[in-house]
Amino acid sequence: MSLRHLKLPYNLNQRTNKDYKKVSAKNLYIDRLGLSLFIESFLSFFSRQMDFKEVDSIRLDYKKDLESSLIKRLNVANMPKLQDLVASLESITFEDAPSVKVLSPLFLSLKKGGYLGLKDLYEFVKIARYFLAWGSKSQLEGELKDYFTRIVFPSDILEFIKAFDKEGKIKEGFNKDLDSINLALEASRHRFKDALISVLNQSTLQEYLVDKQVHLVEGRQALLLRAGFSNVLKARTIARSNSGFFYVVPNSTQSALEQVSALEDKLHLILEAIAKELSSILRRHMPFVSFLDREFDFLDAALARINFARAYNYEFVRAKTSQNLSEFKLAIKDYKHPSIKNAKSFSLSFDKQLLLITGVNAGGKTMLLKSILSASFCAKYFIPMAINAAKSNIPYIKHIELISQDPQDSKQDISTFSGRIKELSSILNLNHMMLGIDEIEIGTDTKEASSLYKTVLEHMLNQDSKIIITTHHKELASLLASNPKVALLAAMFDIKNSLPTYEFIEGIGKSYAFESALKYGIPASLVKKAQDFHGEDSLRLDNLIEAHAYEITKLKQTNLELETLKKDYAKKMQSLEVQTRELKNSYQNLKFELQREYNQSIKELKMLLKKLPSKSEESTLIHKALTKVTKKEASKTEKELINSKSKSFELDEMVEYKGSKAKVIKILKSEYILEFENGLKLSAKADELNTFKGAKSTKTSVSYKVDAEVKGELKLDLHGLTQEEALEAMDSFMSNALLAGFNEVLIVHGKGNKILAGLVTNYLDKSPYVKGFVNAPFNLGGSGGKLVYL
Repeated sequence: MSLRHLKLPYNLNQRTNKDYKKVSAKNLYIDRLGLSLFIESFLSFFSRQMDFKEVDSIRLDYKKDLESSLIKRLNVANMPKLQDLVASLESITFEDAPSVKVLSPLFLSLKKGGYLGLKDLYEFVKIARYFLAWGSKSQLEGELKDYFTRIVFPSDILEFIKAFDKEGKIKEGFNKDLDSINLALEASRHRFKDALISVLNQSTLQEYLVDKQVHLVEGRQALLLRAGFSNVLKARTIARSNSGFFYVVPNSTQSALEQVSALEDKLHLILEAIAKELSSILRRHMPFVSFLDREFDFLDAALARINFARAYNYEFVRAKTSQNLSEFKLAIKDYKHPSIKNAKSFSLSFDKQLLLITGVNAGGKTMLLKSILSASFCAKYFIPMAINAAKSNIPYIKHIELISQDPQDSKQDISTFSGRIKELSSILNLNHMMLGIDEIEIGTDTKEASSLYKTVLEHMLNQDSKIIITTHHKELASLLASNPKVALLAAMFDIKNSLPTYEFIEGIGKSYAFESALKYGIPASLVKKAQDFHGEDSLRLDNLIEAHAYEITKLKQTNLELETLKKDYAKKMQSLEVQTRELKNSYQNLKFELQREYNQSIKELKMLLKKLPSKSEESTLIHKALTKVTKKEASKTEKELINSKSKSFELDEMVEYKGSKAKVIKILKSEYILEFENGLKLSAKADELNTFKGAKSTKTSVSYKVDAEVKGELKLDLHGLTQEEALEAMDSFMSNALLAGFNEVLIVHGKGNKILAGLVTNYLDKSPYVKGFVNAPFNLGGSGGKLVYL
């Protein structure tokens, strides 16, 4: 961190009223939020200071002019890219960017054929050298390293940069003529100075000398003399000092002076020629020059944010994009508004669309309102602030609007209420907005205002917005208390000490007008008369209203909690159903795999048995094992037949097969032929079926009777077919195989045709009636076919 930033502390007490009004005139909207000094301090961390015209706050259209002006001043172009750059730079120690003037007007002149002076050219050199310094840092890694190394400088731009020294002057050796003139000029200036010193030492001049120094005045060397010097010295006066003395150039030095002037003229012409030459280099690479200038602004915006955060220990909050702002759960944790000295941090969380804050005057309602909007504003523009970022959740909001009491309203031609209504009407149908209205019912009859604002706010609640309102009246709060989109907050009051606590609870708060009057010096006798006039019935009614609103709020909260529990229960049940299905599928797949391995083992044993001698010990053991297996399978089949007899289904009855709904269209001896809603038909055993929980299908005139035996094929050869023909062939083949009751079929696609192989694999993966498939056995084609289990 440079001393430049440490010399610009953000301290409200250091600003005068004049400064504050100037800021207010610039940005009325920011001033309303209480962020004027905060933003001014933040902008002082930018290396390139933007110069914006003063804006008359009375005529300011803050919805357009101020917003666009603000974006320019904050240098926000690509927010996600800026946030990523800040995150990459936060852990790195870096030198501050050089102070650079705005170059875009100069570039415009350059594009039109003009040329820039050496001072202006050096402004670009400072930018280029800063990027080159970043690119040479060894500590850069990942995307940050890529960001700087991707910037490739043209070779003649690099030579252009080398032409300047660190002070912005042309280096010795860049131009021979310039070097010669500089040497000659230095010698001439020495001769001129020697001549002046010679005059300075004349005895006749001593009484007129103010001091014995050679002064540089307006670029010229001169002596400082008292009045009357003309009696002893012929000289030309070139200036007067503040004390009335004379800066003079003796006539005896005129020849040496003329020689210096002539050399300076030649120097100026050479420097002008060099400036034109260097300007032509920039002009040839104008796209690159403009790009680097823009990237400097972008980098400056990132570094300014980091330096600002480090200077005041602030944190960054990334505003989250939300498609449904009205239901977004906004959370602000430990936020401190920057306009308050020794501010007390506050935390708030609400997911309702409208937050209505009521309660005691001077209880912190307005500051809470401004704090919510200010935190949202800083998150939108990625400005660091005093907040617990890790526990805060703030949405990106397209429009942030505040309607508050303006201290300059007295200068307007309309009343406070009329002015507020005018502001409100201009944003009535604005979407994706956060709107704050401070003391909403001010300026007119509270009952009429409550009815009007209730209707207007309910209209705005139909749009995607967040609304925060403060009021010390209870009428509007009572009217909106039953709206499920509304949350109520009440400012607390310490009755014992007659002080607001600056804390908030759910519900409608009292205004504590009588207590506040006593606190600020109204005699107790007058307050007592006011309470008597107000009457016990009114006080009792106020208490009933507050209690009723509180009960409504609690009831709404309970209902919402119940709804949340119901949704959570439904989600858990859905999750359990998904898990059950997955477990069933996993079980079926494992069962199928074990059965397949079992069948393969039996086949291998039988093949081994054929190869062994008939009466060998090994063959005897294998015979015994196979006999045992055969008995177990027969017993299992018998049990399945018994179980299947316990289940019976009628023709046209709706059944459930592996979670899918189907109709019984034919009854065979040990199986049922089913038809599914998508038209697919297959056979199933009774123990694989369950009664469908819905109603039975009514019989219609359409016949589902199968009159002929279904002829299915065990093998399908796809050689020579196109993809479309292969898909049609597989559809027909699989339907017939399922209807015929086949459990295992072979599809041959060939080894050379990878397209057909991929088509078959994809088809089988998606088919709900395929239990599994493997490459065909070697004797049936190996990897050129698929053995499919149905």
